[in-house]
Amino acid sequence: MLSHEHHHHLSKLVQMKEKLGKIYMHLIIQAFAVSMISVFVPIYLLTIGFSLAQVVTFLLIEWTLFGLLSPLYAKLIHKIGLREAILIRTPFLILAYLLLFLLESNTTVRAFYWIIPIIGGISGSIYALSITSLFAESLGNKNHGEKTAKLISYPQIISAAGPFIGGFLASLISFPFVIGLVVVFLIISIIPIGLIKEKITHPKFNINVFKDIKVEFKEFLMLNSYGVKSMIFFVVLPLSIYFFSTDILVVGAVISTIALARAGFTMFLGKYCDKHGHKTVIRIGAILTSIILLLLGFFSQSPFLYVLAIISGFTNIMTTLVYETHLYDKARKHPNPLEFLTFKEFSLFWGRLIIFAAMLIYLPNFEVSYFIGAVTTLFFFFL
Repeated sequence: MLSHEHHHHLSKLVQMKEKLGKIYMHLIIQAFAVSMISVFVPIYLLTIGFSLAQVVTFLLIEWTLFGLLSPLYAKLIHKIGLREAILIRTPFLILAYLLLFLLESNTTVRAFYWIIPIIGGISGSIYALSITSLFAESLGNKNHGEKTAKLISYPQIISAAGPFIGGFLASLISFPFVIGLVVVFLIISIIPIGLIKEKITHPKFNINVFKDIKVEFKEFLMLNSYGVKSMIFFVVLPLSIYFFSTDILVVGAVISTIALARAGFTMFLGKYCDKHGHKTVIRIGAILTSIILLLLGFFSQSPFLYVLAIISGFTNIMTTLVYETHLYDKARKHPNPLEFLTFKEFSLFWGRLIIFAAMLIYLPNFEVSYFIGAVTTLFFFFL
């Protein structure tokens, strides 16, 4: 996956590392590699002459292929299994980055640039569904908040320096150099997978899941809100920082700071939720995040943007952690976690679509996206 949001899924096997240590090593290497470039993909496209509308369209294609066709990917995972899904996903991700590497110099690749987000979206969804369904199955019956916190915070600790390193190397040398370095790491990450001899099973999937799962209107609104919020923090905010600072090193430094702060706070928050309950945390988080998004809309072209961005890392995780825990708990209770999580990804797409539509309609005024997020985030208050 080329975009930033779903890279925190890269350590969903942390609870299973003793059993699947080689896969865990593969994911750790990949988490760090992708963190160096993922947040910069839209910025890279802008620096080589793509219009902002083309960049948004690029991301829209990727996320459409990620969420809208998730039932087909789940069916594929059911057929081939986890190990094979990862083996397929990684070469395709490498191909996407190689094409991205050639995008500036090769006219043919540039003419058919939409192939890159198609490859990234498909490979990313296959991966995310595989890992999240395994986590849901291994969640157990206790301390769900703490376990989910580890799954969110561990990859952020490992890859927190990635955006800063990527930004530093891109500013010192070039974006193609960073992309090439990422490809090298991705190739290395395949080695542990090739050493696996054990048979790894995977949950079954029935396309009729969409007929069987009954989602309340309240849940649907929250899933849409979650999709809106994720796109704001993983697409709109980094672009806002870049447009204000015009410095990729600043973007990398701010994003790395947010990741590190989130990681530390997440572990504390996970334990707190298990002891004192989740509803209070998500309600406070919903109100604070809504306020921060409102302020980001007003101060996106002010130095105050940096302060708000870092604060948002703390408030955003209050809703993200609790809602992720809620979703994994529902998936665990479902007869087949993969089926519920497929429905989740399909539903999240429509919230993401709202942000991309707003970005395209109101370009280059990103403030509208923040105002939309300020309203929809309040839905979490009613979890």
